[in-house]
Amino acid sequence: MTALEFVSLSFTHDGKCVAAVAGEPDWMLMFYNWEKGKIDSMTKANNMNNPGPVVQVACNPSDSTVVCVVGPGLFRLLALSDTVWRQYGYQKAEMLPITCVCWIAFDRILAGTKDGRLVFVESGELKAIYRAMDLNMITIQAKDEPITLSNTTLMQSSTESFPSNSEVRELLPFPKGFAYACGSGQVHLFERESNQRYRKRNVFCVPVPEFQDRSQEDLCAVQSLSVNITQDKLLATTLRSQLYSVRLWGQDQAQVLEVPFKMVGEYLHHGPVIGLATCAWKPIFLTCGQVDRTVRVWNYEEGTQELVKQYQEDLYCVALHPTGLFTVIGFSDKLRFMILLIDDIQPVREFPVRSCQECVFSTSGHLFAAVNGNVIQMYSSVSFQNIYNLKGHNGKVRSVVWTNNDQKMVTCGTEGAVYEWDITTGKRVGEIIAKACIFTGVAVTSEGKSSYGVGSDGLIREISNSAVVRAVDIVGEKLDCIALSRSDLMLFIAGASGSVISLKFPLVEPSEFNEYNMHSQTVTKMRLTHDDQTLITCSEDGTVCLWKLSFTEGRAIKMDKDFAHASEILIGKEDLEDKNHTIKDLTQRMHELHTEHSYQTRQNEVVHTDKLKEVHASYCQARIYLLSMLLFRKFTLAIEELKEKNEQIESDHTQEMNNINSDIAKLKNAHEESLHALEASYNAKLIVEYDKYHALEERLNRTRREYEDQLASFVEIKVQEIQQLNEKYHAQLRDKNVQLEELHEEARQQVKEHEEIKQQLEDDADREIIELRTAFEKELKEERENITKLRGETGVMRKKYVSSQKEIEESKHQVHMLQQEQNKFQQIIIIYDLKRKNQELEKYKFVLNYKIKELKNQIEPKDRENKEKKEQIQDLTELKEKLYATDLELEAERQRNRENNSLLRRIRIDLHNCSGLIQEPNKLKESVRNLYHKYSHDQESASNRVQDVDAQTEFMRQREHLERTVASLKRQVMKGQSSQHGEGMKIMEENVCLIAEINNLRRELRLSQRRVTELHSIMTTSLKIAPPKDTRLGGQIDSHEESCSYKQKIEDCEKTINLLKEEIQRLVQKLNEQDKSQYCEETET
Repeated sequence: MTALEFVSLSFTHDGKCVAAVAGEPDWMLMFYNWEKGKIDSMTKANNMNNPGPVVQVACNPSDSTVVCVVGPGLFRLLALSDTVWRQYGYQKAEMLPITCVCWIAFDRILAGTKDGRLVFVESGELKAIYRAMDLNMITIQAKDEPITLSNTTLMQSSTESFPSNSEVRELLPFPKGFAYACGSGQVHLFERESNQRYRKRNVFCVPVPEFQDRSQEDLCAVQSLSVNITQDKLLATTLRSQLYSVRLWGQDQAQVLEVPFKMVGEYLHHGPVIGLATCAWKPIFLTCGQVDRTVRVWNYEEGTQELVKQYQEDLYCVALHPTGLFTVIGFSDKLRFMILLIDDIQPVREFPVRSCQECVFSTSGHLFAAVNGNVIQMYSSVSFQNIYNLKGHNGKVRSVVWTNNDQKMVTCGTEGAVYEWDITTGKRVGEIIAKACIFTGVAVTSEGKSSYGVGSDGLIREISNSAVVRAVDIVGEKLDCIALSRSDLMLFIAGASGSVISLKFPLVEPSEFNEYNMHSQTVTKMRLTHDDQTLITCSEDGTVCLWKLSFTEGRAIKMDKDFAHASEILIGKEDLEDKNHTIKDLTQRMHELHTEHSYQTRQNEVVHTDKLKEVHASYCQARIYLLSMLLFRKFTLAIEELKEKNEQIESDHTQEMNNINSDIAKLKNAHEESLHALEASYNAKLIVEYDKYHALEERLNRTRREYEDQLASFVEIKVQEIQQLNEKYHAQLRDKNVQLEELHEEARQQVKEHEEIKQQLEDDADREIIELRTAFEKELKEERENITKLRGETGVMRKKYVSSQKEIEESKHQVHMLQQEQNKFQQIIIIYDLKRKNQELEKYKFVLNYKIKELKNQIEPKDRENKEKKEQIQDLTELKEKLYATDLELEAERQRNRENNSLLRRIRIDLHNCSGLIQEPNKLKESVRNLYHKYSHDQESASNRVQDVDAQTEFMRQREHLERTVASLKRQVMKGQSSQHGEGMKIMEENVCLIAEINNLRRELRLSQRRVTELHSIMTTSLKIAPPKDTRLGGQIDSHEESCSYKQKIEDCEKTINLLKEEIQRLVQKLNEQDKSQYCEETET
């Protein structure tokens, strides 16, 4: 079976099976058993004569093995017998464009056609055909009566002209009757009066909507009908994607033929919803429709629609201000900034942007960005000025998002580019371009560090610092929208089939997500509310879906506890005045109506009272007339008794009234007396309180005057103190400015000197680095050549050893073969030739013995040579160890040499710094003293102790090394031959030379250190010769002699410094030469 969909389903009356018809090209009828979980039977739904489509299948209400299948020109009654479907009854429906069918009884079928006819079939036979629009009653003939309609009548009726909207779209049976949809938004209800008669009870009409769409089709046409479980309410859907309901049975409906449907829920969009916007202050969001050209304001907390307005121009986008009071709407001719009123949307400003596909307010609402082709124009929400024009996209801009701080904005386009813009400068600060992808949506984190884009390739890309950090494949299909929560905790995307996907965030590979399906077509927009608790999606199918969000990990966005949604709304001044005037008129009218109603009520009461009196009087007269004769005597006695009782009661009442009047008089007198007493006491208290008030008022005025005087004096004192402080701080400020200028000048001078010293040090360091690099490269080259030469010699010796082993093995093998031949020959010897051959064998044996001896003589030198080679290899290993130890010693010497060089370099730098103070004797003297203390005797003694310890350690290590060397040489002397002995002696001599040279170098190093110490002492002596001038003696020496002595001391210091510089340079050169010679000798060793 190649069908991709089912066109109709129908359950049997017991609910155990379902009949389903597959779509084209198979048109197969399948009967599925729920209890067995399999298909019981299958057959072709259409017949061979009419291979056209099938529109509906209906199961019999009492027999689960009987179904009816209909379609244009198709009417088939099928019965199931042993898993085989057999057709029976009426089937000549080639001229009937049947659209729907239902069973109104177990043996009665009613079918509707596209041309507005109803086909009635009973017991498998055609009974009648009716015009649905004109039908008021159905009277069913008895089964034995003949059928009055013929095929000719059917042909004629099929050619009659019918209204274009007379199609019977749906048939719905229920126990009390049936209903069918026919005409523009009409549903006809028929009530069963008896088994043979159905009468039309009501016509339910779909109300005409307030806003009309551009489509020419009848959007009020009913598509489907359904009844609730209690069979008292009818539900209907229309082409407008709207749901309506109506009550079926009621006493008030029996009197009226046409009854209007009531809308279920709110008035929805018809056609794609292409615009969606939310705000922060109010629980509302804004949508706009492409086909119906309406802008709607929704309340997502109450689930209601607050405002609808339709326009004549095409709509493309909407944006809602964070306050919820302003909006920007993109029309086909202009972009309009509008204000949301209580019942209207009024334009405020227009911008020359045609067909704006995307428009977004900033988070704080002071800016909004609008897309004009491939340029993003940014406007101010206050001054309406065009602040920036962001250019860079080559294709259409599909999405624009702002960061929470409004510092950045991220956009994406169809050319495969995602750009990041700096709002403060209006420049592009980041970009990525994926030419193989058409981006459809982009989202950005709250801080703007990362952004996420989706597009046609089905990947979600994480972008950071103009690079794709991660690309995750979600469903392998096109992705349309993306939304990221303000808390950076939730990420949602929309798939191509209208599904909404919730991803685990941050993104992981492989991706973890949950998919939810609600929309039937592509999702066009997706937004999150400000509190991250509601997700809003809209689609091309015209639906707007609200998703309640919950955090599975217990996390939630941090909201202000005092935050509450605003309930205020704007209203125009004229509208407010009109409404107030209307309210005033209605209030006045209400009072008039109330007065009029009260007057009419009183009049009616008077009239009714008079009528009641007349009725009561007539009733009393009649009653008295009837009973007067019978009860005259009894009434007379009763009247006398009542008179007596009345007189007694009147006397009691008179006495009681007298008593009450006396009590009232007494109470009045007592009350008047107490009232006078209270009045007098309160007057006295009032006078006392009045005197107190006057005294307090005078005291308050006096205190106020005192405080005002004190305040004035305090103000004057404060002003004087402030002036004094200002003068004082202005003087200090001038002094500080002068000091600051002097310090700036000194800093510039020091920076200049520092730069000169730095340049000299860099030149010296570069020169030393070049010299060291050249020397070490040369030594490294020589070392590599020596290593290569040693490797070659080692390889030659190894080859010789291998060849000697092979020769030994061949000789042994040859001896073995000869012995085998000898044994063989001894076994084959014949007895009679034994003596003769024995002699020959003796000769041969002698020859063989001789050969064996020669071979042994040849093997023994080879064995000795192999042993010698092994010993040479062992010696080479020991030489490598010695070379490694020598390298370690050399590295330690180099380290010490580097330390000495660094010490000398620091001394040279300090001396250079001292020479810079040659013009300032006091500073020069202080600097030289600091230099002396810096490199004083404590350092010398510490360095000498460290040198002694190092020398002792070096001596012990060298001694151990020499002992190992002597032992190895002794072993070589005992084992080696004359050549090896010569090589050992040569190595020993080289070692002795190396040791002697190392000792010489140590002695020279110690001499150099002693010279450095002597130089330190010379510097100390020179400093001691010229002690600082004592301040107490300065006043006793003549100024001329003092200047001459200072000049002499300065000249001596300069000479000393020059001598020290020359000596340091000479020592540095000598140390470098010694390092180079020592490294070359160690390398050769």
